[in-house]
Amino acid sequence: MPGEVTIQFAPGDVDRAVALMQRFQAETHKPIEDTLRWMAWLVLSSVGASTKSAPKTRKLYKNRGNSVKYKPGEFPHYVKYWVRYGTRSGAPHQEPRYIKAGEEQTSEYRLIKRAGLAKASWMWGLADIGKRATPPQPRIPGVMTVEQLRSALDPAVIMTNRLSYIMRAMRGSGPRAISGAMDRAVRRGEHILEQRLGRLAART
Repeated sequence: MPGEVTIQFAPGDVDRAVALMQRFQAETHKPIEDTLRWMAWLVLSSVGASTKSAPKTRKLYKNRGNSVKYKPGEFPHYVKYWVRYGTRSGAPHQEPRYIKAGEEQTSEYRLIKRAGLAKASWMWGLADIGKRATPPQPRIPGVMTVEQLRSALDPAVIMTNRLSYIMRAMRGSGPRAISGAMDRAVRRGEHILEQRLGRLAART
C-alpha cells in the first residue's frame, strides 16, 4: 500500500537500542517481552511526536469566478482541498468547493473532519501494547497494527502504519524521519533509566 510504514524492532537491529534494552533488563529484571513492549512504547511515542497535525479548518480563498453557477455575490468564498475521484490511478486532485455568504464557519467544506488522524494513528498502537492513550480521532480498524512475536529465540515487535499519507505527515523526509524518531526514542529511554537510577540512589 502506498505510504505504508513498517517498523520492526528486534534485538540486533540497532546497537544503541539493543544496549538500551539490555540495560533495561539488567536494571528492572523484566523479561524480553516486556522489554520489547517498553521499547515499542518509546518508538511509538517518538514517531507520534514527529507527526504533524492538520489544522481543523481549511484556508478560505476569494471567489474569482464569474459563472452563473458560482456568482461571487452568492458564493463569495471557496476552499481547495485534495479529493480522490474517478481516475484510474486514484491520484489525488485539488478541487474547489464553494461556500455561501454567512456560512464560512460552519460549512462542511471548510471543516476538516479527520484533522489529526495521522498523529492519532500512532496512538492507536499504544493501546495494543497496553498503554493508555487518548487519540484525537477514533480508531480505524486495520490502519495501525502492533504484532508481538513471542518466539523464545527471536522475540520481536512489528509496528505497521498503513495510513496512505503517513510519510507525508511526518516532519522530515522519508526514512530520515523514522530514523530521527528512533534516535529520540533511544535518548528518551536512556534518560528514563538515568532518572530511575537517581531515585534508587537517593533511597539508599
